[in-house]
Amino acid sequence: MPNDAYRHSWSHHLATKFMEDLDATSPNNFFLFIGRHHGWDDNNVEVSTDSREYTNVAMGNMIAIKRLDYRNAMMVVPRFNWTAGTAYTQYDPSLDHDKDDSEDAYYVLVDDKRVYKCIDNASGAVSTVKPTHTSVQIIETSDGYKWKYLYELTERMKEFMTDEYLPVAFAKQRLSDETLTQSIVQSQSVDGAIPFIKTVSSGDRTYEYSETTAKKFRRAPEASDTELLLSLSAKDDVGAYVGYVLYISDGAGDEVGITRRITSYNEAQRKITIAEPLGIVTYSNLTKYKILPEVVIHGDGEGARAVANVNSNNKISSITVVDEGKNYRQARIEIATTSDSGSSDGTFRAMIGPNGGHGSDAPYELNASRVMLLGRSDTDGFSGPWITENEFRQFGIVKNPVLNLSGVTNDNTIAGSEYARITELEIQKPYDVDITYKYDTISGTYKPGNYVMGAESNAVGEVYDWKPSTRGTYSILTVKNIRGDFIGGNPMKNQYRIIFGVTTGNDFIIGETVSQYEGGTTVDGATAQGIVEQWTTGNDYNELIVLGTTGSFISPAEGITNEIIGSNASYEVTYLETKGGELIKQYEQFGVTGDYRFVTVDTDLKQNYGRVISQGETLLDTVTRPTYRTTTKLRASVDQAYSQGTFDALEDLGITQEDASSLIETTAKIFTHQFVDGGAGGCTVDFYLTDVIGSFATGSTLEVGSLATTTAISVDLPEVVLGGGEIVYIQNIRPVERSREQEEEFKILLGF
Repeated sequence: MPNDAYRHSWSHHLATKFMEDLDATSPNNFFLFIGRHHGWDDNNVEVSTDSREYTNVAMGNMIAIKRLDYRNAMMVVPRFNWTAGTAYTQYDPSLDHDKDDSEDAYYVLVDDKRVYKCIDNASGAVSTVKPTHTSVQIIETSDGYKWKYLYELTERMKEFMTDEYLPVAFAKQRLSDETLTQSIVQSQSVDGAIPFIKTVSSGDRTYEYSETTAKKFRRAPEASDTELLLSLSAKDDVGAYVGYVLYISDGAGDEVGITRRITSYNEAQRKITIAEPLGIVTYSNLTKYKILPEVVIHGDGEGARAVANVNSNNKISSITVVDEGKNYRQARIEIATTSDSGSSDGTFRAMIGPNGGHGSDAPYELNASRVMLLGRSDTDGFSGPWITENEFRQFGIVKNPVLNLSGVTNDNTIAGSEYARITELEIQKPYDVDITYKYDTISGTYKPGNYVMGAESNAVGEVYDWKPSTRGTYSILTVKNIRGDFIGGNPMKNQYRIIFGVTTGNDFIIGETVSQYEGGTTVDGATAQGIVEQWTTGNDYNELIVLGTTGSFISPAEGITNEIIGSNASYEVTYLETKGGELIKQYEQFGVTGDYRFVTVDTDLKQNYGRVISQGETLLDTVTRPTYRTTTKLRASVDQAYSQGTFDALEDLGITQEDASSLIETTAKIFTHQFVDGGAGGCTVDFYLTDVIGSFATGSTLEVGSLATTTAISVDLPEVVLGGGEIVYIQNIRPVERSREQEEEFKILLGF
C-alpha cells in the first residue's frame, strides 16, 4: 500500500542528491542534449514515451551534448510575491505546508530581492507592511506580522527565477558580498529554538494580582537583592502576588527580560521576595517591571522563557517569548499561577523552529523538491557544429555518456571524467615559517606534482598551480583530484590567533574573557575583549585562540603596549592574525621505488608549509564546458561543383549506402554540411549525420538526393557512444526559426 506521508521529505532528499551529482567531485556526469532536426509527422509535436525504444531513437537523433554542472542548476520552490492586503500563512511545525498543487504561502519574495519566512501572521490578519530588514532577529512589523529574513537573491540565482518559481540555495562558507547576510543568518541560527507561542484557544480564568502597566521600583534593587520594594497598591491579602512572576519590562538594556518567581509578599511594606536575585544592575529612573502569571515551558530543550500578556479583564490573551532557548524538539506550555476565578486556561502551542533553526538551511526549511536546470546551446568549446539555422525539436538530459575512444575497446570512460578536477585553496603562511613564499615552477614553495595533506582532515590533493592572491598576504594553491575537504577558517566567527614569545607564568583559562588595552592603560576600559577558546604552550612560542566579542585586537606596533590580560595571566603580543583553518604539509615522491616523504620547510625541519584560510569550489580543468559531437561526420567527394543552395536543400533528407554483396543498407539523415574544397569538376563536403542505422564504409558510393556520383572518403564516428549513457529527461518542442549559430536558452524543471 503506498505511503505518501513523507513523500515531500523524500523528494527534497532526491533533489539534494541530484544537486550533489552535479558537483565536479561527483563520479556522475550529466549533459544537456539537443536533437531531432527533422520534422514531426503532420507537424504535430510528438508525445514522448518512457520506453527503451524511444530512448534509443532519441539517442540516434542527438546533435550534440554539453556537460552540466552546479552552475547550471538551482533548487527552486513555488514563488509567492509579497503583496499588501494579503493574509500569509504562519510557519507551523505541525503542518504540511508543501501539499501538491496547494502549497502554503508561509514565505514571501519582497521586491524581487529578499525572502522572508512568516513566523506570526497576527492571528490571520492581512499583511500591510512589507519586511525590509536583513538582521538575524525575527522582526515584528507595525501590522503585527513577525518575519524571519532568510536570504537575498544573487545575480546568478535571478537567472533561474520564473513567474512560478523562486530559486533557493544554501550560502557556502566561502563568502561573497552577495551572500554575506545569508551566511550570518545561517551561522547564528539556533537549533530547536521557540521563537513564537501560538494561542490556540482563549480561557476564562482571571488573575487578580496581575500588574500589566509598567511601574518603577521604589528603590532600584542591587544585583544580589531578593527583597524588593515595589510601588504597588496596598493589598490586604498576605498571599497576594505569591506564585506570580516579576518581569523586567523596560530599562537600560541588559536587565530587560528577566523573570523571577515571587515567593512572599509583605503587605505593610509593599515588599516582595523573589526566588533568586536579579543578578544584574537596575536603575531607579529607568528600570520598570510588571507582575504577571507565571508561564512554564516543559520540554526536552533548555533556556526558553516566556511571559503572559494579560488584558483589561485580567485574562491571558497571548504569550510573548522572552528567551527562545535551544535544542527543543517537543515542548508544552503551562500557566503555573493559581487563578482567581474561572475553570480553564487558554491553550497555547510552542512553535518550535525546524532542525537547525529558522534561517539555518533555506532549501531544507522551504522543502525544495524541484531543480531548475539552465542550459545554453552556444558553440562554446565545441569541436564541430553545435547548432546552425537547421531546426531542432528535442532536448533533454543524458547521464554518464561513454567516450567513443578510437582503437580502445570496452574502455567505458565517462565523458567529462577525462578532465582533472581542480580546487583552489587560499593559503596563509604560518607564524613560525620564516621562508619567503616563491611562485616560480622550478624553485617554487609548492611544486606541481607534489601532494599536500591537511594536518587535521587528512584531505589530500596534488599540487597543480601556485600563485599569490589578490587578497592581502594570502596565496592561492590549486590542487587537483582532491580527496576529502580541507578545514578552512570560519569567516563568520571573529576569531584571532595570538602568538606570545616563550613565557612562564600562569595560564589563560578556557572560556574566560580576556582584554587588550591599547597603549597599555586600563583607565578608559578595554579596547578589545574576547573569549578564550584555546591556549597552547610550547618550546618556541605560546598560542592563544580568542573569539572576539567587542573591539578589534591589534598587532604589535612600535611604542605601543598591547598585552592580553586575563584573570590570572597577562602577556605581551608577539604576532596576531585571523585564526584561519588547519595546517598543511607537502610531500613528494622520490627514489626508484616511488616512495613518498614529507618536504621540510627550512633548516629547522618544519613540515607545516601553510594554513588553509578557505577552500573554493571544485571545477573541471577546462576553460570551456565539455561539449561533444553526437553526429557522424562523413567526408565525401561529389562529382559536381559545389553550390550552397543545392547542399542546403539536402538537410533533413536521407543518405544511403548499400553493401553490394550482402544487400544491407546503411541509412542516415543529414543534419547539416560543411564545404571542404573543390572546383568546377567536383568538390569535397563533410556531411553531419543523425539517426545512423548501420555502418558507412569508405570508398563506397553514397546515394544523396539528386547529387552526382558521391563517394565516402572517411567516417568520423560520434565522440560519445550512442547508447552508452542513460537519458533521464526528454522534452519535445515545436520548431523555431533560428539564425546560424544563434544561442538558445533552456530552462528545465525537474520534480522529484
